[in-house]
Amino acid sequence: MAFLNTQGRWKIVIGAVTIAFVLIFAFREALQDRTGFRRPIAADADYDPKKFYSEVDDSPTDFQNATDEKTLLSSSFGDCTGFPNAEDILIVMKTGATEAYDKLPIHLLTTLRCTVNYLVFSDMEQDIGGYHVFDSLDEVDPSFANNHKDFDLYRRLKEYQSYSQDVRTLKVGDNAWNLDKYKFIYMLEKTYRARPDPKWYVFIEADTYLVWSNLLRWLDTLDHRKPLYLGSPSYLGDIEFSHGGSGFILSQAAMEDTVGKHPGMATRYQKDMSEACCGDAILAKALLAEGGVKVTKRWPMIQGEKPTTIPFDQQHWCVPVVTMHHLSPEEVTRMWQAELQRENSESPLIFADIYNHFVSSRLSSNREDWNNLSDDLKYTERSTDTEVKYGDNKPWDELTDIEQEAFTSLENCLAACTANEECFGWMYHDKECSLSRSIKLGGRKVSDGPSKWVSGWMMERVEKLKTEMEPCKPKWITGS
Repeated sequence: MAFLNTQGRWKIVIGAVTIAFVLIFAFREALQDRTGFRRPIAADADYDPKKFYSEVDDSPTDFQNATDEKTLLSSSFGDCTGFPNAEDILIVMKTGATEAYDKLPIHLLTTLRCTVNYLVFSDMEQDIGGYHVFDSLDEVDPSFANNHKDFDLYRRLKEYQSYSQDVRTLKVGDNAWNLDKYKFIYMLEKTYRARPDPKWYVFIEADTYLVWSNLLRWLDTLDHRKPLYLGSPSYLGDIEFSHGGSGFILSQAAMEDTVGKHPGMATRYQKDMSEACCGDAILAKALLAEGGVKVTKRWPMIQGEKPTTIPFDQQHWCVPVVTMHHLSPEEVTRMWQAELQRENSESPLIFADIYNHFVSSRLSSNREDWNNLSDDLKYTERSTDTEVKYGDNKPWDELTDIEQEAFTSLENCLAACTANEECFGWMYHDKECSLSRSIKLGGRKVSDGPSKWVSGWMMERVEKLKTEMEPCKPKWITGS
């Protein structure tokens, strides 16, 4: 009887395992159908290499072969009906091996699902599921990469990968940032060699959100035959450049006039990269010097904020959004879902839409344990340093009585905001009062000490601005 009981238990176990395998296989196939995930095309699959390779080069490089064999080409987009594909646009995403598994997968599940034309670059070649990530730095001169301190992380990544170790643990201090600045120009060169045909090259990072539908509408109005370098302007000394995290766009003509006609740019600017903080700045320097291509400002369509940090004001309200920056995977998901749920998907997504969806209902006249990022005017206790400025960059003696008292209490901080007709929000913490000329949501902030973070918004002014600005006609940013 004991033997029969044991045998019966084994039959139950075997049956349960069999059922589990069937369910897992069925779930995987269902997930593939729903998300558009498919295995990478095989090396001998049918495709036209002329779509990807220059006709001048009859023998594509290994990298060129890899970009077509290893980039997943999906034929089913599920919920992408509102996000039409455009073969003339190539999306190029830059990430790092220490963050790839944390930040890249959500893009593969959302916006990158809606295009078959993209490349992902990092500082280590690897496969994430069925998707291939290319090493942007494998063409750096070994004598430089093997000895320069900025490449300490790069060498450790190779070592950890060879021993199947978790490379995420290698991110310490600024080591990833010091390496990242070298990727920009090398990434451009490798991209153009592999894909010289797209009309537009859109470069983003792993925490950048791309509003695909707006991008298509916008680029459809521009001429790719002109050397355009579009982005959100930043400055490093006398260098004007497009901020990499906000994303930037290069036309086919701009790519041809620079990395196309002047190969070896990355090597020539390697010393500049080693001495500068920011690779996107050196990229701009190289584009201008080698091809005469300069930045065309398209802020705030291309910009570096996210829904909780955007300064909503008259400058933003009716402008279509093309990019956002610093989004966590959870925030990318929320933004993607918001796009899918839009009732007026035929019209461009504008900043007002983001405000109404993410911000409007979350504002109040007073909220404890909250920092609403008010930072346009700051009032503190009078300093003994006479060079210190307060509020709107004024010396202490030029402040009004209300402004001089603003730092003393929460109530006086609110009074200072009330007295300033341009003030939409205020924040008070530990004898510091900050006011904002725009509407920002911010986030939860719990103090370690007895003084709480308290924020509030001038609700009547907020509603007045909204009433004055709406309904909106989308205002695309144009001009030189």
